[in-house]
Amino acid sequence: MRSETSFDLDGDLIVVNAVVLGSSGRAELRLVLDTGAVLTTLVPSVAQAIGYTAYDRVAWSVTRTAAANERGYIVQLAHITTPQLHEPK
Repeated sequence: MRSETSFDLDGDLIVVNAVVLGSSGRAELRLVLDTGAVLTTLVPSVAQAIGYTAYDRVAWSVTRTAAANERGYIVQLAHITTPQLHEPK
């Protein structure tokens, strides 16, 4: 099955609209698409707003930046989707 979604360019970044569902809500987001990434990264305030906490984690994580090591956690999202473009019939 083939599906398509639209995207925008922000400089060199590919940006897509997405909807993420959690146990207590949903968030409509604009996410940077990293074609080589194995995980989707959300800021903690968004994850917490839709019901995810460190208690839901499957593992702890550390993101290393030039400024610091940012500690967080990995959860399995209930659902993430992007608006689909429909092919003409």
